[in-house]
Amino acid sequence: MKNIFLATTALVATAGFAAADINLSGGANLGLKYNDAAGNVEDLVIHREITLTVAMTGETDGGLTFGADMTITAGGVGDVVAYIEGGFGKLSVGDVGSAVDANMGVSDLGFDGIGTDDLAEAQINSADAGSIMYKGTFGDFTIAASYDMSQSNAVANGDTFSVAALYNMGDYNFGLGYDDTNDAFSIKAGATISNISVNALMTTSNVGESYGLTAAYTMGATTITAAYSKDDVANVEGYGIGFGYDLGGGATLAGAVGEVGGTTVADLGITMSF
Repeated sequence: MKNIFLATTALVATAGFAAADINLSGGANLGLKYNDAAGNVEDLVIHREITLTVAMTGETDGGLTFGADMTITAGGVGDVVAYIEGGFGKLSVGDVGSAVDANMGVSDLGFDGIGTDDLAEAQINSADAGSIMYKGTFGDFTIAASYDMSQSNAVANGDTFSVAALYNMGDYNFGLGYDDTNDAFSIKAGATISNISVNALMTTSNVGESYGLTAAYTMGATTITAAYSKDDVANVEGYGIGFGYDLGGGATLAGAVGEVGGTTVADLGITMSF
């Protein structure tokens, strides 16, 4: 899973609508990626991505929030989600994915990602389907549930559901999740103490297990992160170390090097937010 840094520029639409906003946010990256997998014509390649997110929000007279988000990339239109939100929580419809995947994943290394997180999340990524999601936060507890209902009369329902329960206790956080694809149960635990943060994820299903651990140390504008993960189903492991340095103004220099599935991978580049 890729982390995209986003910042917001607000454009206010006032033509007869109270409290209605159209917000634009942008993210981009550029850099070099290395992968020495057998069969590659070139191991070292240049990489760039550009993402524009359009977020529309409004509010009813009774205080109910409604909105829609859409991402646009060089390849076309990406995720599209519409939602309503209030004291009851948030109900989203569209390309929402699995509740477990959306709320219990671990972070990748590098400016674009070298893939250590994919192994840790193998048993939940394979079931990352969902078209409707509910999420509510009540004090220190957060509950999320998703269902893969068809968005077309010509396509059958995926009929998969996913639930996640999260608890934050000061510097510590915990999570439990279930995805009915392969009967996958997930558990996550994390802590941030002073300048050190640690997160661990484990998923067990009726086909096997996957798990991962990340540890990060922040000193000023620099963060150093190490990761280890394994997918027991494919008998593949990955590990690596990465860094990020905040350049200010929405730009970050980041890179990583590691081994995933017996392949040496690395990247180095800059992420930008607008």
